[in-house]
Amino acid sequence: MSIRERLLENPNIFAFFNLLIGVKSRTKVIINEYVSPKSGDVIVDIACGRGEFSKELASTRYIGVDNNPSYIRYAEKHYSDFGSFHCCDVSDLSTSLNGKLIDTALLIGVLHHLTNSQARDMINDIGRHLSDDGKIVSVDPVFTPDQGLVSRLLAASDRGKYVRSIDEHHSLFDESVEICQSEIREDWLRIPYTHYVCVSRKRAKSGI
Repeated sequence: MSIRERLLENPNIFAFFNLLIGVKSRTKVIINEYVSPKSGDVIVDIACGRGEFSKELASTRYIGVDNNPSYIRYAEKHYSDFGSFHCCDVSDLSTSLNGKLIDTALLIGVLHHLTNSQARDMINDIGRHLSDDGKIVSVDPVFTPDQGLVSRLLAASDRGKYVRSIDEHHSLFDESVEICQSEIREDWLRIPYTHYVCVSRKRAKSGI
């Protein structure tokens, strides 16, 4: 693990970095434009980090999952009034849900940290836990043909080693779920950065 990666594992340093680049305003847009939560919805935030999303989703049944114990300890200390937090891998999702079905699963900056196989397995696992109207909202950096140089360099130097093209990103959603909305956003941060938003739902079962 590099020095940068070790530093960003610290929840306070990670929060300061996010403050500098303007992540808080991005959070509000994601919730208002893509999550559109209803009171009582079960929202599962995969790789929830410090748990800040929970405060913006106070009317829901928020569940934060992360495998970094430092992040979960911080979340439990500061945001326990807004949801529950679990230090575990996504493969333990059933335990965290305790029988609940997911109305929205958040994958914010997650997929580009995973290999294709890991990402597909995770998406399929989440898909099995979605309610009938449930959805996955994912946000990740991508490479695009007309991307600015700074944005491309930032994506290439991300801690996540699996930043993909749009077509490569779409291929992760070709089994249990299908993408129903997607778009590029380059207006969210104080630095040039290309986000790709995907909203996906359960793939309809084909009739006989």
